[in-house]
Amino acid sequence: MKQRNTATRKRIWSCLLLLLLFLVSMPGTAAAAEEVPGGETCSDQEAPGGEICSDQGAPVGETCSDQATLDLQKVYMLTNAETVSPEETIAFTIEKAGADQSELTYDTMPSFGESSYSLHFEEGEAAPEGKLKTLQAALPTFDYVGVYTYRILEANGHTAGVAYETRPVLLTILAVNCPRDPAHLDRICFLTYEGEQGDKIEGITNSYSAGSLEIRKEVSGNAGETKKDFHVRVVFSAPTDRNVRSRISYTDDGKTYVAGADQWKNGKLTLQVTVKDKESVIFRNIPYGVTYEVTETEAGQDGYTTTYRYDDEKKQIDSAADTVMIRNSRGATPTPEKTPAGSRTSSSGGPKTGDENDLLLWLFLAGSSLVCGSLLLQRRRKGEEY
Repeated sequence: MKQRNTATRKRIWSCLLLLLLFLVSMPGTAAAAEEVPGGETCSDQEAPGGEICSDQGAPVGETCSDQATLDLQKVYMLTNAETVSPEETIAFTIEKAGADQSELTYDTMPSFGESSYSLHFEEGEAAPEGKLKTLQAALPTFDYVGVYTYRILEANGHTAGVAYETRPVLLTILAVNCPRDPAHLDRICFLTYEGEQGDKIEGITNSYSAGSLEIRKEVSGNAGETKKDFHVRVVFSAPTDRNVRSRISYTDDGKTYVAGADQWKNGKLTLQVTVKDKESVIFRNIPYGVTYEVTETEAGQDGYTTTYRYDDEKKQIDSAADTVMIRNSRGATPTPEKTPAGSRTSSSGGPKTGDENDLLLWLFLAGSSLVCGSLLLQRRRKGEEY
């Protein structure tokens, strides 16, 4: 029995060994390698220096896919809801930055076909979650492998409330050999912020920021006119080196008005409104950076005392909402003085001498008079009895 089991195990091991030798002898498939600058090889995803060679990677043995265009994403966002972004065109320039690992130099490397590019946004297109648009620009073609960099600069449009990207964006293009077509070079590109260590970026974000200004009125005093119309002048001033292209809306006396860009003169916008006691006027969609000055026409007239209270001492729109309170007081009832702690107050029926010693004197004299009167009355009665 033992001999039979031993023979069986030997036959099994012999079969396995023959199977292994058969598999080893089969021809293998080797992955084709792509040449990259410097004589290095590029795997399905990595290029020289460990840079990304393709967003998705290429199948083993095939070329990396060629990127013919730059797809630059632009996101336009609203900082505060219920504001309306003005019409805006955001412009870019793409300039040469340098060549590396190539026979080409800065002077001989190719440039982009156009000197400038732009994306246009209509009024109100910016959104709290962001409005996405994509700029497409044809990439240069290359005759030599290498690493080529280009600098993307966003122009300052000088629109009040719009935040432009001030950091240069670096576009890196890898030109690598195409194994299936030696006469052609594949291009792979990605974006980063110049001089910053970080992940690749998909695009650039811009934002529009605007807030509101509320003018409140309060009339006090027993001679204050709570139904009187008070006239208030508001002067808005644009930020330095910025143009206001936003439409500012407000409601006055039940009517809604809109002040457009054409109403600004020499960087200033002057608006006149009327308010009564407990009323307010709200100016909406004022771009960040705009300053304001509020003046009441009737301030200090007709016996009124007028005061202003700004919740933002800078008098500048830099948040969702600012408030200015205008108080008018006339014939106000004076506030009674507080009695010092521990002191006594005189009775309303007693002499108001202001001195407690005088009060005791009056009480003493009154008591003495009563005693004397009683004595005289008693003597008179006794005299009558005799």
